[in-house]
Amino acid sequence: MGGTGTFTIGLAFSPNGNLYGAGSSLVSINPETGFATIVGALPELIVSITFDAQGGLWGLGNGTNTLWKINPSTGQFIGGAFMSGPAAAGVRSISFDSQGNLFGINSGRLFNINPTTFTSTLVSNLTPCCSANGLAFSPDGQLFTSALYPESPSVSTLSLVNLQTGVLTAIGPATLTPPALQMGSLAIQVSPIPEVGTFALFGAGLLGVLLLRRRAGAAA
Repeated sequence: MGGTGTFTIGLAFSPNGNLYGAGSSLVSINPETGFATIVGALPELIVSITFDAQGGLWGLGNGTNTLWKINPSTGQFIGGAFMSGPAAAGVRSISFDSQGNLFGINSGRLFNINPTTFTSTLVSNLTPCCSANGLAFSPDGQLFTSALYPESPSVSTLSLVNLQTGVLTAIGPATLTPPALQMGSLAIQVSPIPEVGTFALFGAGLLGVLLLRRRAGAAA
């Protein structure tokens, strides 16, 4: 990612189609060039972001189980609290559906989060068992995640999540030639784009991974 040199983990498209990234700072990203512009510093490291249908931006604190509402114009926090409930521990990614329901995922469970009370409720256990990271809804209401399965623990697999049963259906691995990749974030544009479909999701997810890999290489 060019332009800022910031560490970006979370990715999300706003309802008007703008792509944002989050880490120590909130950035806006040109999805065609990867050029990032800093919007503002974030007081806490944010590992996942998602927009609600009204354009509100929400972020997940790194390992703190804190859900924050963020001003997308400045990066400043405008609300938030610790999540509670038996499913809140270990949240890795969050995503709103088109009806305003907020979902979260950890290594093996999917749950619903109330953005008013910040309580979490278990929806289902994920099967087959895996380590799941990124989470994003497509415009037609399907839920996707990036999963590490026991048979290929070093390669993320884009997977469809059944909201009723928690069953995961593998779509395909995140691979480039070389290397194989692990996806830390997924982002889907809210408005459907003809002839892009799932591949737009996959490409956006890989963007997050490539950013992580680049930073790791720079630190080495």
